[in-house]
Amino acid sequence: MFDVAVLFCTFNRLNTVKKSFARIRDIQPSRLYLSSDGPRDSFSGEIDKIMRVREYIEQNIDWECTVHKNYSDTNLGCGIKMSSAISWAFEHEDRLIIIEDDCVVDPSFFRYCEELLDYYKNDGRVMLIDGYCNAGKAITQDSYFFSAVPEDYWGWATWKRVWDKYEYDIVRSNERDILSYLKKITSRGGVKHFLQCFDTVSSHRTDIWDYQLLYMLVKEQGVAILPNTNLVFNAGIGDDATHTINTPTYYSSDSHQMAFPLKHPSTVESAKKYDKAIWKSSLVNEMIRFIKQFFGIDPNKSIFSKG
Repeated sequence: MFDVAVLFCTFNRLNTVKKSFARIRDIQPSRLYLSSDGPRDSFSGEIDKIMRVREYIEQNIDWECTVHKNYSDTNLGCGIKMSSAISWAFEHEDRLIIIEDDCVVDPSFFRYCEELLDYYKNDGRVMLIDGYCNAGKAITQDSYFFSAVPEDYWGWATWKRVWDKYEYDIVRSNERDILSYLKKITSRGGVKHFLQCFDTVSSHRTDIWDYQLLYMLVKEQGVAILPNTNLVFNAGIGDDATHTINTPTYYSSDSHQMAFPLKHPSTVESAKKYDKAIWKSSLVNEMIRFIKQFFGIDPNKSIFSKG
């Protein structure tokens, strides 16, 4: 039985839940936290989809574990529901693995998180452990590396000591220090992108929770752990997704197994070349995607493809 608590966050997509929950079921966590948002008023029949998801999970918990449920009767939205669910789980835990319903993790992801949650539990510089990495090829001889500006949180873990610093309604402060720090760790386009993200969430122009997590990471000048090989496959990209409707150009569709024992880096330092290159590449590729869509070209097809 696996002894790190797992928070599983769901909404209305049973097809992705079956895939992602299967991996949780395989490792049989001793404590399972279930979060489920409620139906939107404008979507007829959504409550039925949500109830099918909840029933499926509960009927398939076939091992001995303590189950905690945080089900909403009304729709809170992705931002508030996700962030409040994590806060709720941390009322009872000091470390946590968080998986959303469209994230299918490799089985080795759990041991990877468990070992690193213990290894860095008292290191304030390390603020989260990510399972997703789109480097495409190994960038270090170690099992993982550090990033100051990770891209996505598609299966991750952290500690209560970190989440206590999180603010859903972020209060902008030390802007000069933040700007100066961003210039050191990412590309010029990345700096512009992040400042726009922070403006978006501080003015409540979008329903999201993870830009606030990134803001906390930058404000605290902490780092995230990224695996040297991607451990998470996102099975939920498509028309029924809340945010990721189109496949991001930086998306890694492959997941692999982590090798053990883990080989730890000798120092805790962000991989600046990665942080600058990956955000420069991401922004350039998204501009190409926009241009393709403007001219009616399939954004997932090369402009040099036939047919």
